[in-house]
Formats: sequence, structure tokens, C-alpha cells
Amino acid sequence: MTTVEPTRTSVRKAVPADRDAVVSALAAAFQDDPVFAWIFPDPARRAVLTRSFFELAVDALAPHDDAWTTGAGVTGAALWVPYGRPAMSEEDGERFAGTLAGLAGPDPGRMLEAQACALAC
Repeated sequence: MTTVEPTRTSVRKAVPADRDAVVSALAAAFQDDPVFAWIFPDPARRAVLTRSFFELAVDALAPHDDAWTTGAGVTGAALWVPYGRPAMSEEDGERFAGTLAGLAGPDPGRMLEAQACALAC
């Protein structure tokens, strides 16, 4: 019988200096995600656009000051919106959506469908 020891990872609140590492960790984690693969079917474009998406998302959610990452080096991250609060103002949401549509290039319909589904949840 083989015994597997659990990996111990500490979690800490992300600080502004972690921004680029958080973006990189999230972009890498979602590179092969089925939803991102559907939105951005071309793998080469997806690598660039997934990073651009997370740059935008990290910046848009930064005012909530509720981003978390791994303790020693950034190997993962979570972005949170406090319960009962909107992710962003209506004006910021419109700007976010417009920027996303611009990022999508030839795939804006898929990006907007995914965004509409996410907002409806």
C-alpha cells in the first residue's frame, strides 16, 4: 500500500506587488480550460488572450481587496467579490465588457455569450 502525504500550502492575501504573478498563475491555470478553449479556439491566440483577460479581471476586482494566493511564491490565486456586493459598478462593467469584446477579435460572440452566462449565475 502506498501512502500519499498531503501537500501543505499556505495561503495569504495577495498584495499589489503580486499582480503580475497572480495574472500569470491564473492565465496558466486556465490555458486549457474548456470554456476558454471554446471562446478562443486557436491555442496560440488563447495563450495571449487568456493573459490579457486575467490582467483585466485582476485590475477590475482589485478594489475589493479580496485576492488570495499561495504563501511562498505565487503558484495559484483566487479572486473574490464579497457576498452581496456587485463585482463592479455599472459603468465599470460596461467598460469591462467593451474591453473584453475588443480582446475577442474574431470571436466576440463567444466572449459575450460566456460573459452573459457568467453574469446570470
